[in-house]
Amino acid sequence: FKALGKNITLTIGDDPAVAAQIQACGHIHKKCSAREVIVDAKNRVVSTPAYMSAADIAEADAGIGRLVAAIVELA
Repeated sequence: FKALGKNITLTIGDDPAVAAQIQACGHIHKKCSAREVIVDAKNRVVSTPAYMSAADIAEADAGIGRLVAAIVELA
């Protein structure tokens, strides 16, 4: 996470230990579901916890689909 710089808003889902590590690196963690995305438009970073917290492939697909759409929108 340090390679991203500082003050990036992102998500890894709802794992408190990993969220704490993100915050310790100077970033902002937003808790969200596998179907959601977090967009940090200022820093041009889009993240989703889809692969980390999806209960099934449909849930992961929804999050990844939203992630791709958000990246396309930023481009």
